[in-house]
Amino acid sequence: MKRAWLILLLVLLPGCSGTKMFYDQLDRLAPQYLEKYVPLTTEQEILLTREIAELRRWHCGTQLAAYAGWLRAVSADVQAGDVTYAGVERHYAGLQGFWKELMRQMSPGAAELLLTMSDAQVDQLFRRLEQDNDKLEAERRKPSVAGQRRKSAEMMERQLTRWVGVLSPSQREAVAAWSARLAPDQGESGAARRSWQAQLRRLLQQRADTRAFRAGVRTLLAQPEQYWPPGYRRVSAANREQTLRLFADIGASLTPEQREYFARRAASWARDFDQIACGGYAPRPAHEPGAPSQRPAVAP
Repeated sequence: MKRAWLILLLVLLPGCSGTKMFYDQLDRLAPQYLEKYVPLTTEQEILLTREIAELRRWHCGTQLAAYAGWLRAVSADVQAGDVTYAGVERHYAGLQGFWKELMRQMSPGAAELLLTMSDAQVDQLFRRLEQDNDKLEAERRKPSVAGQRRKSAEMMERQLTRWVGVLSPSQREAVAAWSARLAPDQGESGAARRSWQAQLRRLLQQRADTRAFRAGVRTLLAQPEQYWPPGYRRVSAANREQTLRLFADIGASLTPEQREYFARRAASWARDFDQIACGGYAPRPAHEPGAPSQRPAVAP
């Protein structure tokens, strides 16, 4: 569930100017984020900047209009009072499709960057990831199960309020009941994270086979669920179903004022995406400098 919700980060930014700022600053923000895990060489920074520019060109030219259409379709269901579990599930599948396509498009550039990393850089990357794992695990153990559920309810109320306005007492009760039914995280998410990272490390240890490596990175990014332990698969599926049912229940209970609130919000965001979208995208030619077929890997 968390993977697909990442696509909503763009939707949940403060406004159009926030989305444009995100696009304008991505070339600067991505290297800064990666530098927290492993220092990049000048050549790697150039490669990263080039790949981000290509990804942004593709995203702007092909995806933002689809996001606007998705929002309008959701809003049409809300305004028609046609909010059902099947409909919510369908729209969620659309979000998953956006996310998987983004990961597929990102994977060639990610693979090329990883191929240039030295063994020392790889070791440093995984030391830093393990530090994050330990920190996240310590934070997970702090709240009790009741505390986890209370925090989930508070976060859900905030997000729903942003989209439909003030919740009614019965809607807040529905959120509380939803959080009580959630399967608590008892280490499953940490196990899934470590399993995914272990697969990445295996790929990097065998990166001399560049064709297999690129295919493996594509699967790792676009289909991470293949590397989830069974326990996390069960928890994730159960909580996804509970969350989709909550959205269906809340959607069916919206007052006319709340539906209008949602309509204004969705229409505003759809217009923003339309304005930011850029047409005329064409894939980068294979012979273009920097294209994967022309970019030799740096030996580890």
